[in-house]
Amino acid sequence: MRWRGSWRNCGDVARTVSGPLRGRLRLDQQCPRTLDITADTPSQQLTQEAIRPRREELRTVAVNVVTSKRDDILTEMAQSVLPTGGMVSAHVDATPEQLWTYISDPTVPAKFSAELIEAAFLGSDVPELGAVISGRNARGDFEWSTLSTVVAIEKPYLFQWATGDEHDPTATWTFEVEPDDDGSFLTHRVTLHAGKAPLGPAIEREPDRAEEIVDARMAEVLSNMEATIKGIASLASRDVAR
Repeated sequence: MRWRGSWRNCGDVARTVSGPLRGRLRLDQQCPRTLDITADTPSQQLTQEAIRPRREELRTVAVNVVTSKRDDILTEMAQSVLPTGGMVSAHVDATPEQLWTYISDPTVPAKFSAELIEAAFLGSDVPELGAVISGRNARGDFEWSTLSTVVAIEKPYLFQWATGDEHDPTATWTFEVEPDDDGSFLTHRVTLHAGKAPLGPAIEREPDRAEEIVDARMAEVLSNMEATIKGIASLASRDVAR
């Protein structure tokens, strides 16, 4: 005669989940909750020797479910942080026409940014739709080059360029100018897109730190953008005073 019994427990595995994922994993709905044990004699029914191998098998399955679910949640969390954007603005004692000279010249941000070392139009000095901008950047000992394309232009109010593929860029940058009483209101915007270096690979390596990684990078970018806005305001105000 063969005897059968059951062992039901996934909660001990669920309790190993903590931190930001606690409460988001419902293991009791995800794992096989019933373990059937078959014994040859009544004396073997539900003994530790009969249960242990299958119990370990169940625990392995449950852990795999937790790991898979955790990875899915981390991927969702990572994908939710990008794209992201930021902006800095300032009043400038200059007209939009006077500011146009500076916002449409890619060499100007390189004068003030701590990261952008140099930038210039390729093949022409004319700011026009489709113009290509070559840039060189550095952070510490690490240097890299970029190619950007002017994707929107409305003289003297708007100048926008996309870094990388213009249809699938790493980042999109914009200068906007609005008349403002006795001067202009200058805004510098950026959008950091998903799946691109350096943020994309960094997030893939540590998806649980996605927000921290993006926040740190955005803080660096906004700091350089603020320096650029202040620099342009200084140049334009000096020209007006002449």
